[in-house]
Amino acid sequence: MNNNNKENNMPKSQQILLAIILIFVTLNFFLAMFVLPLSSLTLRILQFINVLIFGVFVFRQVKRKGF
Repeated sequence: MNNNNKENNMPKSQQILLAIILIFVTLNFFLAMFVLPLSSLTLRILQFINVLIFGVFVFRQVKRKGF
């Protein structure tokens, strides 16, 4: 397999979005388990931001690769 094919490489902006999503998921997990109650406003806001960023990521991937 040749990894130099530009069609199969994820753009840098998509990689950054994916990294942010993974950081938010990890942060949400640890905050929910050890720091904040599940009904806290901070946790809900972080989850909402995570859903928005994930939606942007998926939209851009579908637009780039097709469904």
